[in-house]
Amino acid sequence: MSIVSLTTDFGTTDPYVGMMKAVILTYDPSCVLVDLTHGISPQDINAAQFFLSHAWTFFPKKTIHLVVVDPGVGTSRSRIVATQDSHWFVGPDNGVFSFLDMERAKIWRVPSLEDIPKKSVTFEGRDVFSHIVGKLIQGLPVGDFGIPVNQIGLSKLPSVQSQDGVVKGSVLFFDHFGNVITNIPGEVLKNFTKPKILISEYSIESIESTYEHHRGAIAIINSYNLLEIAVPKGSAKDRLKVAPGAEVVVKES
Repeated sequence: MSIVSLTTDFGTTDPYVGMMKAVILTYDPSCVLVDLTHGISPQDINAAQFFLSHAWTFFPKKTIHLVVVDPGVGTSRSRIVATQDSHWFVGPDNGVFSFLDMERAKIWRVPSLEDIPKKSVTFEGRDVFSHIVGKLIQGLPVGDFGIPVNQIGLSKLPSVQSQDGVVKGSVLFFDHFGNVITNIPGEVLKNFTKPKILISEYSIESIESTYEHHRGAIAIINSYNLLEIAVPKGSAKDRLKVAPGAEVVVKES
């Protein structure tokens, strides 16, 4: 039985995801299709690679991970298939797989699929990538339709800077609850006796282990092991009024 995870920026209002699933199921009606997320902000390549980088190792080996966050659809950007640690990855060569270890991964570029009868230049998720997944499900060797390559397009997540006892990071995204997810590793807080987090016009000194019984904005180390700003029973996104990329500073109180 095959397992396929799907990560897109298509949302769930339109039928796009359903069409992709339909194509995959024509190759194997018993395939297990797991929706990792379809709520990525449009064209947010960094969010796509972030989510999959934190999720793929929880899946069984031989899972095929399909990512369609593809602002370059219809252009000359490449399509790739990669494998690492007995997992497979299918998607556009635009940085969504930047988390792969280039020393361990094997990568192929897929120039075209001549046996697909109908193609849309604006919906390769359905008309190309889903068929690539189908070929993998059927056990077709990648070398039959792909060309080996040594590198892929990379998209680096924002870096964290540390100097003179001050750590500077940034907002990555917001989750469904309005929590502000930063790129600052949780271990950073261990370097401070009484850490203070500065974001927008707010100063936060309440470092908590749970979301319960607190008022106002708090800092917490989330399940990604990253610094998160939350407003229990509220929305930190609405309270702080920040956008992805906004600076987050950690310093001693």
